[in-house]
Amino acid sequence: MPEKKSSKYLVSIFSLACLLATILVIIVNRAYFATVGDFVSYYSATSIVADGSGRNLYDLKMQHSYQREVMGENEVGWVLPFRGLSFTTLIYLPLTFFPLSQAYFIFVIFNVLMLMTIFYLLRQNFNNIKKRAPHLFFLIFLFFPIIETQVMGQLSIILTLFTLLIFILYKNKKPFWSGFVSSFFLLKPQYLIAIPFFILLTRKRGLFLLGFAISFLLLTGMSVGISGFESILNYPSFLLKTETGDYGTVIAKMLGFYSFVYYLLPNVPKSYIFLINFGVYILTIIIFNIRQETLSLERLFSAVVFLTLALAIHVWGFDYSLLIVPFYILLNNNFKSKITREGVIFLTLIFILPFLVLLNIKPFMSLILGGMGMFLLYPKYFNLQQK
Repeated sequence: MPEKKSSKYLVSIFSLACLLATILVIIVNRAYFATVGDFVSYYSATSIVADGSGRNLYDLKMQHSYQREVMGENEVGWVLPFRGLSFTTLIYLPLTFFPLSQAYFIFVIFNVLMLMTIFYLLRQNFNNIKKRAPHLFFLIFLFFPIIETQVMGQLSIILTLFTLLIFILYKNKKPFWSGFVSSFFLLKPQYLIAIPFFILLTRKRGLFLLGFAISFLLLTGMSVGISGFESILNYPSFLLKTETGDYGTVIAKMLGFYSFVYYLLPNVPKSYIFLINFGVYILTIIIFNIRQETLSLERLFSAVVFLTLALAIHVWGFDYSLLIVPFYILLNNNFKSKITREGVIFLTLIFILPFLVLLNIKPFMSLILGGMGMFLLYPKYFNLQQK
């Protein structure tokens, strides 16, 4: 018994040590990380808004000009475009009062606070883990995409928090607020493909849609106020224009099913590849609708996260931060009774999955995620409570 207790303490201490080590590495190298990650894109775009030029936010020449100014001698000669909706800049607006490297470090601390909030919500809402293995909550600090998000200055930890909140709201039967929070996926518009799944998950769909619509209109209204109505209308064409290797988007290096089809059919027009991806997406919605009457919320919600990351167009390694939510959902559910071997294998695979991104199999990652999502929809193993 003492050895078992000491091993639990060891997991907790090691996880916290990794978090502190990550922060220390970032502190020492903040000037470098601030310029090589995505943070500079958000920071320079927000600087445009702060200077009162929000109407020109999606002008690539202006974005490049601001990036050259904030990066100084580290300027790389090409623009890393800001591709988010303009309300996203409100998150970064207070940081424009600080130089780039200081602003980056402050944002890292902000991400750590968001991570601590997730940790708190997990402990408050996943009682089976809390009773049987509370030290496993600390594994969140070891999850590789979380660490990558901190280094890159990305938004994936915030989106992970929203994903967890949506699940908790579903669990507590609050369809209006689950819809309201779901609209915050506009921070990464490619995640909006999860919304039809979320609609199918609730019986009070009118309340969900009302909450979603109110929040969606508020966020869209903020974007119109910041960058103007015309720029919002032109936003889809801006996304298409910048979804190329010239602007840092190398399709073969992304992780979605779109990239897999491109890998198989590199000479096929991208519009056809998009249609194939869309067709598979519609098929998964149909399958989900058929299966959702017979499965638990835990299994269904987890499947949504897997399928969203598999089928979204623009997915990178740090986006896999969202996988920590189904990891804890399924772990908590698995602790309801005897832990199965299949459950342990599945949960271990979730945790090591992001490391596979480091191998030369990126085009195939969507097949693994999609397969895991389908496995949850068609269970024969893995101890989860059914309806």
